[in-house]
Amino acid sequence: MILTDEQVIQIEKHISKRGVEIKDLFESMVDHICCQIENSKHYDFNRALEEAMEDFDAEEMNEVQNEIQIQMAFKKFKKSKKWQFTLGFIATFFMSTGILFKQMHWPSANICLLFGVFILNFGFLPMYFFDRYKNSIKTSK
Repeated sequence: MILTDEQVIQIEKHISKRGVEIKDLFESMVDHICCQIENSKHYDFNRALEEAMEDFDAEEMNEVQNEIQIQMAFKKFKKSKKWQFTLGFIATFFMSTGILFKQMHWPSANICLLFGVFILNFGFLPMYFFDRYKNSIKTSK
């Protein structure tokens, strides 16, 4: 069976009624159901659609959507932590190098110290305190 545009729109309406909001998941579900209907043994579209939709319960779709949202949030959190540790390392490196240069009376000591303090105060510390603030809100709920 080859699906028409109207039938695809009808499938999209069925999926949107089940509460799928993530665009990629929505498109994947539409594609999967379209393939399932096209490979169905039924020649009646409505019968094939009912059979295909029986495989996808609304609760299961919401569970999949929630799991994807959790994974996306974790990925964002992990990326944030990586930036935080990187900025902390760079700030520490430049400050310790600046102190060493200052002790040895080598040139560029002030630039290293200034750069390290700048990264610490405007990069690492705001990310650190924002992360602590978000964690305190989560734990207080």
